[in-house]
Amino acid sequence: MEKDNSSGKRTLSETELLLKNIQKNIKSENYNYEMLALTADFLEENCENYSIWNYRRNILKNGIILHPKYDKSTIHNIILNELQFLNKLIKKQPKVYPIWSHRKWCFENAPFPIWEKEKTVIDDILTKDLKNFHIWNYRQYIISKIEEQNKISCAKSEFDYTTSILKKDFCNFSAFHYRTTLIPRVIEEEYYTHLKRIFFFDKELFLTKSIIYTSPNNSSVWLYHNWLLHNISKLNNSLLLSDITTKLNYINQEIKMIKNLMELERDKIHLMNAYINYNILFSKISGNPLNIYQKNELTEIASKLKEIDFLRKGRYNDLSI
Repeated sequence: MEKDNSSGKRTLSETELLLKNIQKNIKSENYNYEMLALTADFLEENCENYSIWNYRRNILKNGIILHPKYDKSTIHNIILNELQFLNKLIKKQPKVYPIWSHRKWCFENAPFPIWEKEKTVIDDILTKDLKNFHIWNYRQYIISKIEEQNKISCAKSEFDYTTSILKKDFCNFSAFHYRTTLIPRVIEEEYYTHLKRIFFFDKELFLTKSIIYTSPNNSSVWLYHNWLLHNISKLNNSLLLSDITTKLNYINQEIKMIKNLMELERDKIHLMNAYINYNILFSKISGNPLNIYQKNELTEIASKLKEIDFLRKGRYNDLSI
């Protein structure tokens, strides 16, 4: 089917005709190279159509992978060609989920999946789009396969990788979130002692505070800071093997830091919200209810938050002050 000469793309009517042709062959269960080519043509125009991706996988599986005339080497080369096709789509549409889902399928059905090579490819793509959570999720899948294949743990090296990313982009939510999944593994696999855990969390809190001081509206770092403090202060299954006094000291030092910063940075939503939540957390862990002065102070801050962050007014109404 010819494309519109002026734009290099098919017209809407041409794309609709192509889709109807493909849908007719889906019903007929035609799994041949002609339909593989036609689905490629369509997906270059519309790569978000789930049914066409499903049909393409059926073509590859039923028409090629399970066909007795194709040996493993031939199938492997066909999968490599499929990955090249996906590379072309990713350059144009890196945030389309079906593309990444199909890429995962390719590796799950490849006779000789080369996970390390794929990691290199993905790392290169990620450097150009650090905030793309589709790439981050897919990359974690690749890492899990490398660990499974080589019977190793990549937790520590991956943690270091997130550190390198945060040095380039300290607002990267995906890097911070990935960090929360890695920390429990690193602590367990590296057999961190009590003192080493304290050193580790001191370092992490210093990292978050240095970012907070320069970027108090950075929601990503606040989510991570909140995760750290809650996992340090847990009474049971805490990542920090310390007595309750040490845990309360951690919470208290963060409360003081936030209060000092609130005097410099007025009406900052994340600061005010954290100040309320960490005071409530301190009260919960210590077992001591908030006193009248604390309740009045936190209620006043919550009232201010309702004014400047009115879309979340209901959340502030639900605070247990």
